[in-house]
Amino acid sequence: MLLRLIAALSLSSPLLAQDGPQLYTLYCSACHGADGKGATVGTFPPLAGSPYLAGDPDRAVKIVLKGLTGPVDVLGKTYNLEMPPQGAALPDDQIAAILTHVRSSWGNQAASVTTEQVKTIRASVADQTMPWTAPEILKLHPLPLEKTALTNLTSRVYKGEWKYLPDFSKLKADNIEEEHDGVISLTDSPYKEHYAMVWEGTFEAATEGDYYFRLDSAGAARIIFDGDILTELNGFGPLDGSRA
Repeated sequence: MLLRLIAALSLSSPLLAQDGPQLYTLYCSACHGADGKGATVGTFPPLAGSPYLAGDPDRAVKIVLKGLTGPVDVLGKTYNLEMPPQGAALPDDQIAAILTHVRSSWGNQAASVTTEQVKTIRASVADQTMPWTAPEILKLHPLPLEKTALTNLTSRVYKGEWKYLPDFSKLKADNIEEEHDGVISLTDSPYKEHYAMVWEGTFEAATEGDYYFRLDSAGAARIIFDGDILTELNGFGPLDGSRA
């Protein structure tokens, strides 16, 4: 009789905060899959490799607490299902354990989440009654930028008018910026017209092999790699890159 009673008590004991994998299996795997790839053949969004779990933990904590509704893009696919809020069902320590587990599993490499972090965030959103939408949560906590193949990127802006592309190495730039995010964008120019931008950086190939570069430009443009011109548009060209 004593052994039976001990067994019954053991089976009914609540899962502890350190039981992140077991808590995930109990509360999350039915939708997100035991392997984090999304259950029911991709009907539900994956957690493995999801940028929503990377970087700032506040994003994921708020979603677990209050839920998420409406379309959301994850790893190139759009999902439109509602994730119910779990704040009323799960205490702070269990939410921290689950998120610590998923942020460090299936290739994810984000930092652990503490009970104190969840407690603080729960208090900050206590008055919120509706689930988040993706635009709302991303406005507060943008996704981390994807790793780019361009490093040590610098942009130079030149003010002027040219009939053909000059040798910009012989001209003085009006503005020079370090582009730490590795993104090439014309929005960095302080000018709206009659200007040129030159970006210079290091291209780090992930693997050996053949690489193809495509150039789309409404004006003159060129790509130079290790001193060699790969492609060039002189004068005004089509936006579809058909001349590049």
